[in-house]
Amino acid sequence: MSPKLALLGVAVLAQLAAACVVRSDPPPPRDSVYVGGGSGTSGGTGGVATGGPSSATPILVDIDTDKTMNAKPGEGVGVFAEYSAGGHWHIWWTCDTNVNTAGPLTCDFGVRVNVTQGTIALKTDAPAGASRLSPAAQELTLATTTGAEIHGVTFDTSPGAVITLEATIGGQHDGRYFFFVQNGQVNGGFSGTLTDPLMLEGNKP
Repeated sequence: MSPKLALLGVAVLAQLAAACVVRSDPPPPRDSVYVGGGSGTSGGTGGVATGGPSSATPILVDIDTDKTMNAKPGEGVGVFAEYSAGGHWHIWWTCDTNVNTAGPLTCDFGVRVNVTQGTIALKTDAPAGASRLSPAAQELTLATTTGAEIHGVTFDTSPGAVITLEATIGGQHDGRYFFFVQNGQVNGGFSGTLTDPLMLEGNKP
């Protein structure tokens, strides 16, 4: 048996000019971007993506401040990053339980966030299904077994602080599973593979 993880396809509500994923100009007004599920796959075994070790040099991306994303839980694998003005972050993730009939029904996520300047103030308790939540002054780590639901965490940093986000699925790194909004588009229209870890900052503090 060779189960696969379904990578979330992207369906942007309005098509705008594609932007480079690294840095950007301020985005046009926008409230929410929908990320569709179930299109595209990446091979794996036992719920493990075909990624590898962590990236040696994370890239830095600007994400649209005060923009959110929507995805149907269980319809694809993704790790989503959102930033609100004032230093408020929301990191959340989903599995492909509903569409991956050949694979396991859950994904084992390991998520780590750190900040090099200032501190991280955790705003939520561990989500249901979390096996570990370890907050520290400048780092938090979280492990969940995620099925057809959304798991995530909210936390605060200093306004404008850069965070480093690292995520594994079944112990494997894979930048294809990161999603954010840049210039009103999912991942700024970038079609390449992101680094894992990935550095992020809001384009407006």
